[in-house]
Amino acid sequence: MRKIDCKMQFRYISAIKHYFSSLTVSIYLYFSCETFVLLKVQAYAFIEASGKAPGTKARLISDVISSSGKHCIEFWYHMYGQDIDTLNVYLKPTALPTLGSPTWTKAGDQGPTWLYGQITMDMNKEFQIIYEGTIGSNFRGDIALDDVSAVAGDCPITGVDGCDFEIPTLCGYTQDTSDDFDWASNQGSTDTPGTGPSTDATYGTSTGTYLFLNVTSSQRVGDTARLNSAVVDPAEWGKDVCWVFSYHMYGSDIGSLSIKIKGNQGPALWTRIGNLGNSWYKGQLHIRQSSSYQIVIEGVVGGGTRGHIAIDEVGFAANSICPDEEGSCDFENGLCVWQNSFADDMDWIEGSGKTVTQGTGPSTDHTLGNDEGTYLFIESSLGDNGHAAVLMSPPFEVPHLCLSFWYHMYGQHIGNLLVHTTTDLVSSVQDTQLVWGQFGEQSRGEVEWLNGKTYINITDPYMIEIVAIKGNGYSGDIAIDDIEMIYSSCDVFPEDADPPFFQTFDCNFDYGTCGWEQSEDDDFDWIVNKGPVGGTSNGPDGDHSPQANGKD
Repeated sequence: MRKIDCKMQFRYISAIKHYFSSLTVSIYLYFSCETFVLLKVQAYAFIEASGKAPGTKARLISDVISSSGKHCIEFWYHMYGQDIDTLNVYLKPTALPTLGSPTWTKAGDQGPTWLYGQITMDMNKEFQIIYEGTIGSNFRGDIALDDVSAVAGDCPITGVDGCDFEIPTLCGYTQDTSDDFDWASNQGSTDTPGTGPSTDATYGTSTGTYLFLNVTSSQRVGDTARLNSAVVDPAEWGKDVCWVFSYHMYGSDIGSLSIKIKGNQGPALWTRIGNLGNSWYKGQLHIRQSSSYQIVIEGVVGGGTRGHIAIDEVGFAANSICPDEEGSCDFENGLCVWQNSFADDMDWIEGSGKTVTQGTGPSTDHTLGNDEGTYLFIESSLGDNGHAAVLMSPPFEVPHLCLSFWYHMYGQHIGNLLVHTTTDLVSSVQDTQLVWGQFGEQSRGEVEWLNGKTYINITDPYMIEIVAIKGNGYSGDIAIDDIEMIYSSCDVFPEDADPPFFQTFDCNFDYGTCGWEQSEDDDFDWIVNKGPVGGTSNGPDGDHSPQANGKD
Protein backbone atom coordinates (compact mmCIF):
# COMPACT_ATOMS: atom_id res chain seq x y z
CA MET A 1 0.00 0.00 0.00
CA ARG A 2 1.40 3.36 -0.95
CA LYS A 3 1.33 6.09 1.63
CA ILE A 4 -1.23 8.83 1.23
CA ASP A 5 0.21 12.00 2.69
CA CYS A 6 -1.77 15.18 2.13
CA LYS A 7 -0.38 18.38 3.68
CA MET A 8 -3.04 20.37 1.79
CA GLN A 9 -0.27 21.92 -0.33
CA PHE A 10 -0.30 22.08 -4.15
CA ARG A 11 2.06 19.16 -4.64
CA TYR A 12 -0.08 16.79 -2.57
CA ILE A 13 -3.60 17.82 -3.44
CA SER A 14 -3.85 15.18 -6.18
CA ALA A 15 -3.92 12.53 -3.44
CA ILE A 16 -7.56 13.43 -2.77
CA LYS A 17 -10.40 14.45 -5.00
CA HIS A 18 -13.55 16.41 -4.39
CA TYR A 19 -16.88 14.64 -4.32
CA PHE A 20 -20.18 16.34 -4.89
CA SER A 21 -23.80 15.22 -4.64
CA SER A 22 -27.11 16.98 -4.25
CA LEU A 23 -26.39 17.34 -0.52
CA THR A 24 -22.71 18.14 -0.85
CA VAL A 25 -21.12 21.58 -0.76
CA SER A 26 -17.68 22.41 -2.02
CA ILE A 27 -14.45 22.10 -0.05
CA TYR A 28 -12.18 25.13 -0.24
CA LEU A 29 -8.44 25.48 0.25
CA TYR A 30 -7.45 28.37 2.44
CA PHE A 31 -3.89 29.73 2.12
CA SER A 32 -2.41 31.43 5.15
CA CYS A 33 0.61 32.90 3.31
CA GLU A 34 0.56 35.80 0.89
CA THR A 35 2.68 33.95 -1.69
CA PHE A 36 1.90 30.79 -3.63
CA VAL A 37 5.47 29.48 -3.69
CA LEU A 38 5.20 25.68 -3.92
CA LEU A 39 7.00 24.58 -0.75
CA LYS A 40 6.04 27.58 1.38
CA VAL A 41 2.30 27.60 0.93
CA GLN A 42 0.66 26.34 4.13
CA ALA A 43 -2.99 25.46 3.74
CA TYR A 44 -5.76 23.32 5.12
CA ALA A 45 -9.07 22.08 3.80
CA PHE A 46 -12.24 23.34 5.43
CA ILE A 47 -15.98 23.60 4.94
CA GLU A 48 -17.32 27.15 4.82
CA ALA A 49 -20.56 27.19 6.82
CA SER A 50 -21.72 30.66 5.76
CA GLY A 51 -24.59 30.56 3.30
CA LYS A 52 -25.02 26.78 3.45
CA ALA A 53 -28.17 24.99 4.55
CA PRO A 54 -27.97 23.11 7.87
CA GLY A 55 -27.37 19.41 7.35
CA THR A 56 -25.66 19.70 3.97
CA LYS A 57 -22.43 17.75 3.66
CA ALA A 58 -18.99 17.97 2.07
CA ARG A 59 -16.82 14.92 1.40
CA LEU A 60 -13.15 14.38 0.61
CA ILE A 61 -12.53 10.99 -1.00
CA SER A 62 -9.16 9.29 -1.42
CA ASP A 63 -8.06 7.28 -4.42
CA VAL A 64 -8.80 3.54 -4.26
CA ILE A 65 -6.34 1.92 -1.85
CA SER A 66 -5.28 -1.73 -1.88
CA SER A 67 -4.66 -2.77 1.72
CA SER A 68 -3.00 -5.78 3.29
CA GLY A 69 -2.52 -5.97 7.05
CA LYS A 70 -2.81 -3.21 9.63
CA HIS A 71 -2.53 0.44 8.70
CA CYS A 72 -2.94 3.69 10.62
CA ILE A 73 -5.14 6.47 9.27
CA GLU A 74 -3.91 9.76 10.79
CA PHE A 75 -5.24 13.29 10.47
CA TRP A 76 -5.56 16.60 12.29
CA TYR A 77 -8.94 18.29 12.65
CA HIS A 78 -10.25 21.64 13.89
CA MET A 79 -13.84 22.02 15.13
CA TYR A 80 -14.30 25.37 16.88
CA GLY A 81 -17.55 27.33 16.96
CA GLN A 82 -20.94 27.29 18.63
CA ASP A 83 -22.64 25.96 15.45
CA ILE A 84 -20.24 23.05 14.77
CA ASP A 85 -22.04 19.92 13.61
CA THR A 86 -20.24 16.65 12.75
CA LEU A 87 -17.03 15.31 11.21
CA ASN A 88 -17.21 11.66 10.08
CA VAL A 89 -14.51 9.38 8.69
CA TYR A 90 -15.56 6.35 6.64
CA LEU A 91 -13.48 3.41 5.44
CA LYS A 92 -15.59 2.35 2.45
CA PRO A 93 -14.83 -0.92 0.62
CA THR A 94 -15.10 -0.23 -3.10
CA ALA A 95 -17.32 -3.30 -3.50
CA LEU A 96 -20.05 -1.72 -1.37
CA PRO A 97 -22.48 0.78 -2.94
CA THR A 98 -23.13 2.81 0.23
CA LEU A 99 -21.03 4.50 2.91
CA GLY A 100 -22.34 2.46 5.83
CA SER A 101 -21.63 3.63 9.38
CA PRO A 102 -18.71 5.98 10.13
CA THR A 103 -15.58 4.41 11.61
CA TRP A 104 -14.73 7.62 13.49
CA THR A 105 -16.92 10.59 14.39
CA LYS A 106 -16.84 13.82 16.37
CA ALA A 107 -19.64 16.32 16.91
CA GLY A 108 -19.89 19.77 18.44
CA ASP A 109 -17.38 22.40 19.52
CA GLN A 110 -14.01 20.78 20.32
CA GLY A 111 -12.15 23.97 21.27
CA PRO A 112 -9.86 26.43 19.46
CA THR A 113 -6.91 24.10 18.79
CA TRP A 114 -5.93 21.50 16.19
CA LEU A 115 -6.60 17.97 17.46
CA TYR A 116 -5.07 14.66 16.40
CA GLY A 117 -7.21 11.80 15.12
CA GLN A 118 -6.27 8.23 14.24
CA ILE A 119 -7.91 4.99 13.12
CA THR A 120 -6.23 1.58 13.22
CA MET A 121 -7.41 -0.35 10.17
CA ASP A 122 -7.10 -4.03 9.27
CA MET A 123 -8.81 -4.51 5.90
CA ASN A 124 -7.60 -6.94 3.23
CA LYS A 125 -9.55 -5.40 0.36
CA GLU A 126 -9.71 -2.30 -1.79
CA PHE A 127 -11.25 0.69 -0.05
CA GLN A 128 -11.42 4.48 0.05
CA ILE A 129 -11.02 6.90 2.94
CA ILE A 130 -13.83 9.46 3.07
CA TYR A 131 -13.84 12.55 5.29
CA GLU A 132 -17.34 14.03 5.63
CA GLY A 133 -18.17 17.39 7.21
CA THR A 134 -21.76 18.41 7.99
CA ILE A 135 -22.93 22.02 8.10
CA GLY A 136 -24.41 23.10 11.43
CA SER A 137 -27.27 25.43 12.33
CA ASN A 138 -25.50 28.72 11.56
CA PHE A 139 -22.35 30.32 10.17
CA ARG A 140 -20.06 29.55 13.15
CA GLY A 141 -19.63 25.97 11.99
CA ASP A 142 -16.43 25.74 9.89
CA ILE A 143 -14.68 22.35 10.17
CA ALA A 144 -11.07 21.98 8.98
CA LEU A 145 -8.70 19.10 8.09
CA ASP A 146 -4.94 18.93 7.63
CA ASP A 147 -2.06 16.44 7.42
CA VAL A 148 -4.15 13.42 6.42
CA SER A 149 -2.15 10.23 5.89
CA ALA A 150 -2.35 6.43 5.83
CA VAL A 151 0.76 4.42 6.74
CA ALA A 152 1.49 0.74 7.37
CA GLY A 153 1.45 -0.60 10.93
CA ASP A 154 -0.37 0.14 14.18
CA CYS A 155 -1.19 3.67 15.20
CA PRO A 156 1.21 5.24 17.70
CA ILE A 157 0.17 5.36 21.35
CA THR A 158 -1.13 8.80 22.25
CA GLY A 159 -2.64 10.47 25.31
CA VAL A 160 -5.98 8.81 26.04
CA ASP A 161 -7.34 5.80 24.20
CA GLY A 162 -11.04 6.32 24.76
CA CYS A 163 -14.60 5.64 23.63
CA ASP A 164 -17.58 7.99 23.48
CA PHE A 165 -19.90 5.14 22.34
CA GLU A 166 -20.98 6.98 19.20
CA ILE A 167 -19.96 3.89 17.18
CA PRO A 168 -22.18 0.77 17.53
CA THR A 169 -19.12 -1.49 17.95
CA LEU A 170 -18.47 0.08 21.42
CA CYS A 171 -14.76 0.52 20.53
CA GLY A 172 -13.89 -3.03 21.55
CA TYR A 173 -15.77 -3.05 24.87
CA THR A 174 -17.97 -6.15 25.22
CA GLN A 175 -21.06 -7.10 27.21
CA ASP A 176 -20.31 -9.70 29.89
CA THR A 177 -22.16 -13.00 29.36
CA SER A 178 -22.26 -14.05 33.03
CA ASP A 179 -24.28 -11.08 34.35
CA ASP A 180 -28.05 -10.54 34.53
CA PHE A 181 -28.63 -8.02 31.71
CA ASP A 182 -26.71 -5.70 29.35
CA TRP A 183 -25.74 -2.06 29.23
CA ALA A 184 -27.98 -0.33 26.66
CA SER A 185 -27.14 2.46 24.21
CA ASN A 186 -29.27 5.61 24.31
CA GLN A 187 -29.58 9.21 23.13
CA GLY A 188 -31.49 11.92 24.96
CA SER A 189 -33.71 11.19 27.95
CA THR A 190 -34.60 7.69 29.09
CA ASP A 191 -38.20 6.45 29.04
CA THR A 192 -38.55 6.68 32.82
CA PRO A 193 -39.10 10.20 34.26
CA GLY A 194 -36.95 11.30 37.18
CA THR A 195 -33.89 9.20 36.36
CA GLY A 196 -31.05 9.04 33.87
CA PRO A 197 -29.44 11.81 31.80
CA SER A 198 -31.08 13.90 29.07
CA THR A 199 -27.80 14.42 27.17
CA ASP A 200 -24.54 12.58 26.72
CA ALA A 201 -21.34 13.62 28.51
CA THR A 202 -19.19 14.08 25.41
CA TYR A 203 -21.17 16.74 23.56
CA GLY A 204 -23.87 17.71 26.04
CA THR A 205 -26.59 17.18 23.43
CA SER A 206 -29.64 14.96 23.08
CA THR A 207 -28.13 13.44 19.92
CA GLY A 208 -24.95 12.22 21.63
CA THR A 209 -24.77 8.57 22.70
CA TYR A 210 -24.13 7.03 26.11
CA LEU A 211 -24.59 3.62 27.78
CA PHE A 212 -27.01 3.12 30.67
CA LEU A 213 -28.70 0.55 32.89
CA ASN A 214 -32.21 0.27 31.46
CA VAL A 215 -33.78 -0.79 34.73
CA THR A 216 -37.34 -2.07 34.25
CA SER A 217 -39.80 -3.99 36.38
CA SER A 218 -38.22 -7.24 35.17
CA GLN A 219 -34.97 -6.48 37.01
CA ARG A 220 -34.54 -7.34 40.67
CA VAL A 221 -32.57 -5.61 43.40
CA GLY A 222 -28.93 -6.65 43.09
CA ASP A 223 -29.05 -7.61 39.39
CA THR A 224 -25.82 -6.64 37.61
CA ALA A 225 -24.76 -5.48 34.16
CA ARG A 226 -21.05 -5.68 33.34
CA LEU A 227 -19.06 -4.15 30.48
CA ASN A 228 -15.59 -5.57 29.82
CA SER A 229 -12.71 -3.67 28.25
CA ALA A 230 -10.40 -5.18 25.67
CA VAL A 231 -7.30 -6.87 27.08
CA VAL A 232 -4.73 -4.29 28.19
CA ASP A 233 -1.13 -5.47 27.75
CA PRO A 234 1.38 -3.62 29.99
CA ALA A 235 4.11 -4.40 27.47
CA GLU A 236 2.25 -2.19 25.00
CA TRP A 237 0.56 0.41 27.20
CA GLY A 238 2.84 0.49 30.25
CA LYS A 239 2.46 -0.82 33.80
CA ASP A 240 0.93 2.44 34.97
CA VAL A 241 -2.35 3.45 33.34
CA CYS A 242 -4.81 6.17 34.32
CA TRP A 243 -8.38 5.16 33.50
CA VAL A 244 -10.85 8.01 32.95
CA PHE A 245 -14.62 7.94 32.55
CA SER A 246 -17.82 9.96 32.92
CA TYR A 247 -20.73 8.75 35.04
CA HIS A 248 -24.30 9.84 35.79
CA MET A 249 -26.25 8.55 38.81
CA TYR A 250 -29.61 10.28 39.08
CA GLY A 251 -32.81 8.75 40.45
CA SER A 252 -34.40 7.77 43.74
CA ASP A 253 -33.64 4.06 43.16
CA ILE A 254 -29.99 4.30 42.10
CA GLY A 255 -27.90 1.28 43.09
CA SER A 256 -24.12 1.32 42.65
CA LEU A 257 -21.42 1.72 40.01
CA SER A 258 -18.05 0.00 40.40
CA ILE A 259 -14.78 -0.44 38.50
CA LYS A 260 -13.04 -3.81 38.92
CA ILE A 261 -10.32 -5.95 37.36
CA LYS A 262 -11.79 -9.03 35.70
CA GLY A 263 -11.12 -12.17 37.75
CA ASN A 264 -9.95 -10.23 40.81
CA GLN A 265 -11.94 -11.38 43.85
CA GLY A 266 -10.91 -8.45 46.02
CA PRO A 267 -12.92 -5.26 46.62
CA ALA A 268 -13.76 -2.92 43.76
CA LEU A 269 -11.11 -0.38 42.81
CA TRP A 270 -13.67 2.44 42.61
CA THR A 271 -17.31 2.64 43.74
CA ARG A 272 -20.11 5.20 43.92
CA ILE A 273 -23.46 4.48 45.57
CA GLY A 274 -26.86 6.16 45.45
CA ASN A 275 -28.42 9.27 43.94
CA LEU A 276 -25.82 11.93 43.04
CA GLY A 277 -28.11 14.35 41.23
CA ASN A 278 -28.83 15.11 37.60
CA SER A 279 -25.28 15.80 36.41
CA TRP A 280 -22.45 14.08 34.58
CA TYR A 281 -19.26 13.69 36.60
CA LYS A 282 -15.68 12.75 35.75
CA GLY A 283 -13.90 9.83 37.38
CA GLN A 284 -10.34 8.54 37.20
CA LEU A 285 -8.49 5.52 38.52
CA HIS A 286 -4.80 4.63 38.62
CA ILE A 287 -4.05 0.98 37.82
CA ARG A 288 -0.60 -0.60 38.06
CA GLN A 289 -0.36 -4.12 36.60
CA SER A 290 2.59 -6.14 35.30
CA SER A 291 0.44 -8.71 33.44
CA SER A 292 -2.42 -8.38 30.96
CA TYR A 293 -5.85 -7.55 32.39
CA GLN A 294 -9.37 -6.37 31.58
CA ILE A 295 -11.34 -3.63 33.28
CA VAL A 296 -14.95 -4.38 34.28
CA ILE A 297 -17.54 -1.62 34.65
CA GLU A 298 -20.33 -2.99 36.84
CA GLY A 299 -23.72 -1.43 37.47
CA VAL A 300 -25.97 -2.85 40.19
CA VAL A 301 -29.75 -2.39 40.30
CA GLY A 302 -31.18 -0.54 43.30
CA GLY A 303 -34.68 -0.60 44.74
CA GLY A 304 -36.85 0.31 41.75
CA THR A 305 -37.11 1.51 38.14
CA ARG A 306 -35.76 5.02 38.81
CA GLY A 307 -32.24 3.64 38.82
CA HIS A 308 -30.76 4.46 35.40
CA ILE A 309 -26.97 4.67 35.87
CA ALA A 310 -25.13 5.95 32.77
CA ILE A 311 -21.50 5.97 31.58
CA ASP A 312 -19.70 7.76 28.74
CA GLU A 313 -16.19 8.79 27.63
CA VAL A 314 -14.45 5.68 28.96
CA GLY A 315 -10.74 5.36 28.20
CA PHE A 316 -7.23 5.37 29.58
CA ALA A 317 -3.98 7.29 29.34
CA ALA A 318 -1.01 5.01 28.64
CA ASN A 319 2.12 5.22 30.82
CA SER A 320 0.35 7.65 33.11
CA ILE A 321 -0.24 7.97 36.84
CA CYS A 322 -3.40 9.65 38.12
CA PRO A 323 -3.01 12.15 40.98
CA ASP A 324 -2.99 10.48 44.40
CA GLU A 325 -6.01 12.42 45.64
CA GLU A 326 -9.11 12.63 43.44
CA GLY A 327 -9.51 16.26 42.44
CA SER A 328 -5.81 17.13 42.44
CA CYS A 329 -4.71 18.19 38.95
CA ASP A 330 -1.81 19.99 37.27
CA PHE A 331 -3.59 20.01 33.86
CA GLU A 332 -0.56 18.53 32.07
CA ASN A 333 -2.75 15.63 30.91
CA GLY A 334 -6.16 17.21 30.58
CA LEU A 335 -8.66 18.31 33.22
CA CYS A 336 -8.50 15.14 35.38
CA VAL A 337 -11.91 14.83 37.09
CA TRP A 338 -12.80 18.49 36.58
CA GLN A 339 -15.07 19.61 33.75
CA ASN A 340 -16.53 22.73 32.22
CA SER A 341 -20.17 23.31 33.04
CA PHE A 342 -22.62 23.15 30.13
CA ALA A 343 -24.81 25.72 31.91
CA ASP A 344 -22.36 28.63 32.08
CA ASP A 345 -21.53 31.36 29.54
CA MET A 346 -17.98 30.46 28.50
CA ASP A 347 -15.35 27.77 29.11
CA TRP A 348 -12.06 27.42 30.89
CA ILE A 349 -9.47 26.78 28.13
CA GLU A 350 -6.20 24.85 28.31
CA GLY A 351 -3.28 27.18 27.62
CA SER A 352 0.51 27.23 27.59
CA GLY A 353 2.95 30.08 27.24
CA LYS A 354 1.59 33.56 26.71
CA THR A 355 -2.09 34.19 26.13
CA VAL A 356 -2.97 35.98 22.89
CA THR A 357 -4.01 39.26 24.52
CA GLN A 358 -1.18 41.59 25.49
CA GLY A 359 -1.02 43.00 29.01
CA THR A 360 -2.87 40.15 30.67
CA GLY A 361 -2.54 36.47 31.51
CA PRO A 362 0.53 34.38 32.44
CA SER A 363 3.56 33.69 30.25
CA THR A 364 4.30 30.30 31.87
CA ASP A 365 2.40 27.68 33.82
CA HIS A 366 2.98 27.14 37.54
CA THR A 367 3.79 23.40 37.48
CA LEU A 368 6.80 23.48 35.17
CA GLY A 369 7.45 27.20 35.19
CA ASN A 370 7.96 27.35 31.42
CA ASP A 371 6.01 27.97 28.22
CA GLU A 372 5.43 24.24 27.61
CA GLY A 373 3.46 23.57 30.79
CA THR A 374 -0.33 23.74 30.78
CA TYR A 375 -2.76 25.84 32.80
CA LEU A 376 -6.45 26.74 32.52
CA PHE A 377 -7.60 30.27 31.73
CA ILE A 378 -10.50 32.34 30.46
CA GLU A 379 -9.94 34.31 27.25
CA SER A 380 -11.30 37.74 28.12
CA SER A 381 -11.53 38.85 24.48
CA LEU A 382 -14.48 36.43 24.22
CA GLY A 383 -17.88 36.85 25.82
CA ASP A 384 -19.51 39.82 27.51
CA ASN A 385 -18.92 41.66 30.75
CA GLY A 386 -20.15 39.49 33.62
CA HIS A 387 -20.05 36.21 31.70
CA ALA A 388 -18.85 33.30 33.82
CA ALA A 389 -16.79 30.16 33.26
CA VAL A 390 -17.54 27.39 35.77
CA LEU A 391 -15.16 24.47 36.42
CA MET A 392 -16.96 21.66 38.25
CA SER A 393 -15.62 18.86 40.43
CA PRO A 394 -17.29 15.48 40.93
CA PRO A 395 -19.08 14.88 44.25
CA PHE A 396 -16.85 14.57 47.32
CA GLU A 397 -17.68 13.04 50.69
CA VAL A 398 -14.61 14.30 52.57
CA PRO A 399 -15.69 16.27 55.68
CA HIS A 400 -12.33 17.96 56.29
CA LEU A 401 -10.72 19.22 53.08
CA CYS A 402 -8.21 21.95 52.33
CA LEU A 403 -8.49 23.06 48.71
CA SER A 404 -5.20 24.55 47.49
CA PHE A 405 -4.60 26.01 44.04
CA TRP A 406 -2.50 28.58 42.20
CA TYR A 407 -4.08 31.49 40.39
CA HIS A 408 -3.00 34.32 38.09
CA MET A 409 -4.95 37.60 37.84
CA TYR A 410 -2.99 40.18 35.85
CA GLY A 411 -4.55 42.89 33.70
CA GLN A 412 -6.46 46.14 34.06
CA HIS A 413 -9.82 44.50 33.27
CA ILE A 414 -9.62 41.52 35.64
CA GLY A 415 -13.00 40.43 36.97
CA ASN A 416 -13.61 37.93 39.78
CA LEU A 417 -12.28 34.50 40.72
CA LEU A 418 -14.57 32.61 43.11
CA VAL A 419 -14.77 29.20 44.75
CA HIS A 420 -18.19 27.78 45.65
CA THR A 421 -19.38 24.63 47.34
CA THR A 422 -22.69 23.09 46.31
CA THR A 423 -24.71 20.70 48.47
CA ASP A 424 -28.23 19.20 48.18
CA LEU A 425 -27.06 17.59 44.93
CA VAL A 426 -30.28 15.60 44.47
CA SER A 427 -32.53 18.63 44.96
CA SER A 428 -33.80 20.87 42.17
CA VAL A 429 -32.78 23.79 44.39
CA GLN A 430 -29.14 23.24 45.33
CA ASP A 431 -27.41 25.16 48.10
CA THR A 432 -24.37 27.05 46.79
CA GLN A 433 -22.05 28.88 49.18
CA LEU A 434 -19.14 31.20 48.43
CA VAL A 435 -16.00 30.03 50.30
CA TRP A 436 -13.20 32.01 48.59
CA GLY A 437 -13.01 35.07 46.35
CA GLN A 438 -10.61 37.55 44.79
CA PHE A 439 -11.61 40.60 42.80
CA GLY A 440 -9.58 42.67 40.32
CA GLU A 441 -5.88 42.55 39.49
CA GLN A 442 -3.77 40.57 42.00
CA SER A 443 -0.62 39.42 40.15
CA ARG A 444 2.31 41.76 39.55
CA GLY A 445 3.03 40.91 35.94
CA GLU A 446 2.94 37.85 33.72
CA VAL A 447 5.16 35.56 35.82
CA GLU A 448 3.62 35.90 39.30
CA TRP A 449 1.40 33.00 40.31
CA LEU A 450 -0.32 33.28 43.70
CA ASN A 451 -1.45 30.54 46.09
CA GLY A 452 -5.05 30.28 47.23
CA LYS A 453 -6.47 28.05 49.96
CA THR A 454 -9.83 27.48 51.56
CA TYR A 455 -11.11 25.02 54.16
CA ILE A 456 -14.23 22.96 53.40
CA ASN A 457 -15.97 21.28 56.33
CA ILE A 458 -19.16 19.66 54.97
CA THR A 459 -20.49 16.26 56.01
CA ASP A 460 -22.97 15.79 53.14
CA PRO A 461 -21.85 15.06 49.55
CA TYR A 462 -20.77 18.29 47.87
CA MET A 463 -19.26 19.65 44.69
CA ILE A 464 -16.67 22.38 44.25
CA GLU A 465 -16.99 25.03 41.54
CA ILE A 466 -14.17 27.35 40.50
CA VAL A 467 -15.78 30.34 38.79
CA ALA A 468 -14.10 33.09 36.75
CA ILE A 469 -16.27 36.10 35.93
CA LYS A 470 -15.16 38.24 33.00
CA GLY A 471 -14.38 41.89 33.62
CA ASN A 472 -15.17 44.89 31.44
CA GLY A 473 -12.48 44.66 28.76
CA TYR A 474 -9.96 42.54 26.89
CA SER A 475 -7.17 42.70 29.49
CA GLY A 476 -8.85 40.32 31.90
CA ASP A 477 -7.46 36.80 31.42
CA ILE A 478 -7.73 34.77 34.67
CA ALA A 479 -5.73 31.52 35.02
CA ILE A 480 -5.50 28.62 37.50
CA ASP A 481 -3.09 25.71 37.91
CA ASP A 482 -2.02 22.95 40.32
CA ILE A 483 -5.21 22.17 42.22
CA GLU A 484 -4.40 20.07 45.29
CA MET A 485 -6.82 18.29 47.61
CA ILE A 486 -5.33 18.12 51.13
CA TYR A 487 -7.26 16.05 53.67
CA SER A 488 -6.73 18.36 56.64
CA SER A 489 -7.80 21.77 57.87
CA CYS A 490 -6.23 25.06 56.75
CA ASP A 491 -6.82 28.78 56.99
CA VAL A 492 -8.24 30.77 54.10
CA PHE A 493 -5.35 32.27 52.11
CA PRO A 494 -4.81 35.04 51.37
CA GLU A 495 -6.73 36.45 54.30
CA ASP A 496 -8.71 38.90 52.17
CA ALA A 497 -10.07 35.97 50.10
CA ASP A 498 -12.30 34.95 53.02
CA PRO A 499 -15.79 36.00 51.85
CA PRO A 500 -16.30 39.42 53.47
CA PHE A 501 -19.38 40.35 55.43
CA PHE A 502 -20.59 42.73 52.73
CA GLN A 503 -20.66 39.87 50.23
CA THR A 504 -23.75 38.50 51.95
CA PHE A 505 -25.61 41.75 51.42
CA ASP A 506 -24.29 42.30 47.88
CA CYS A 507 -25.85 39.34 46.03
CA ASN A 508 -27.42 38.89 42.57
CA PHE A 509 -28.18 35.16 43.15
CA ASP A 510 -26.48 34.13 39.89
CA TYR A 511 -24.16 31.77 41.78
CA GLY A 512 -26.00 30.80 44.92
CA THR A 513 -27.30 32.70 47.90
CA CYS A 514 -23.99 34.33 48.93
CA GLY A 515 -24.35 33.20 52.54
CA TRP A 516 -28.04 34.07 52.97
CA GLU A 517 -29.70 31.12 54.70
CA GLN A 518 -33.23 29.70 54.61
CA SER A 519 -34.97 30.14 57.94
CA GLU A 520 -35.65 26.93 59.85
CA ASP A 521 -38.88 28.14 61.53
CA ASP A 522 -40.86 29.44 58.55
CA ASP A 523 -43.38 27.61 56.35
CA PHE A 524 -41.48 27.17 53.07
CA ASP A 525 -38.30 28.31 51.29
CA TRP A 526 -37.28 30.91 48.73
CA ILE A 527 -36.36 29.32 45.35
CA VAL A 528 -33.49 30.39 43.08
CA ASN A 529 -34.79 30.51 39.48
CA LYS A 530 -33.64 31.39 35.96
CA GLY A 531 -36.04 32.89 33.39
CA PRO A 532 -39.83 33.03 33.78
CA VAL A 533 -41.66 31.23 36.56
CA GLY A 534 -42.76 27.96 34.98
CA GLY A 535 -46.43 27.20 34.41
CA THR A 536 -47.81 30.53 35.70
CA SER A 537 -48.82 33.89 34.28
CA ASN A 538 -47.37 35.87 37.17
CA GLY A 539 -43.84 36.56 38.35
CA PRO A 540 -40.92 38.06 36.39
CA ASP A 541 -39.78 36.95 32.93
CA GLY A 542 -36.14 37.17 33.97
CA ASP A 543 -33.78 38.56 36.59
CA HIS A 544 -32.88 42.20 37.18
CA SER A 545 -29.08 41.81 37.10
CA PRO A 546 -27.58 43.47 33.98
CA GLN A 547 -26.08 40.30 32.45
CA ALA A 548 -27.41 37.46 30.36
CA ASN A 549 -28.82 34.26 31.82
CA GLY A 550 -29.18 35.66 35.31
CA LYS A 551 -31.12 33.91 38.07
CA ASP A 552 -33.87 35.40 40.20
